Amino acid sequence: MSSPDVHSTPQPQNDSAEQLSAESQPPAPKLEGEALENALRQQLEFYFSKQNLQQDTYLISQMNAQKWVSVEVIANFRKVKSLTEDRDLLVRVMRTCKNLVVDETGSVVRPNIKMERTTLILRDIPSSTPPEEIKQILSTHEKYGDKVVS
Repeated sequence: MSSPDVHSTPQPQNDSAEQLSAESQPPAPKLEGEALENALRQQLEFYFSKQNLQQDTYLISQMNAQKWVSVEVIANFRKVKSLTEDRDLLVRVMRTCKNLVVDETGSVVRPNIKMERTTLILRDIPSSTPPEEIKQILSTHEKYGDKVVS
């Protein structure tokens, strides 16, 4: 038995290594029915999760200003393609995902993430107005007065 090469560099674990490993193994059986839909739903919900969207620069780059992205972009993701190439099935499963919104035509999808606004624009109030006075004005508003924070 030979000793390990102490000067070799460990190979990074990435898609290329994953593909090489997958090529040396027999293909996994194709999922069908409910199992396929569940696997597809899980993958789609991952793609559109807040955690993934914080780091997935490619998916974000494919979105428009309102965060809509073509279903075709998602359909061409490697993991989605490995599950199905049936666009009708893909859109049907997308419509069941809690964190996705599919438009009525089934051609675009966006994350279903509540966007909170954190900026209040004050008009006709001089910039020299002290913050305490603005808080006082806002705190007397019957609908929003209890939401004024320092």
